[in-house]
Amino acid sequence: SKEKQSQEQHLGRKTILLLKIAPDMEPQQACYIADQCTTHHFDGLIISNTTIQRMPNMKSTASQEAGGLS
Repeated sequence: SKEKQSQEQHLGRKTILLLKIAPDMEPQQACYIADQCTTHHFDGLIISNTTIQRMPNMKSTASQEAGGLS
């Protein structure tokens, strides 16, 4: 993207853009995200160490937050 190129030019080095996603998402979601990452020139995906599932016995205050948990 133009923003990424501008930042790289300003910093004088390549900026690596990664997206962390949950490994337990639906296949359709994963395909959509992979397609968008390709379209928008992401450098890679991190697909581990997070979940979108919530266990009923979770005691963490983060259990009520939306999104992935590590």
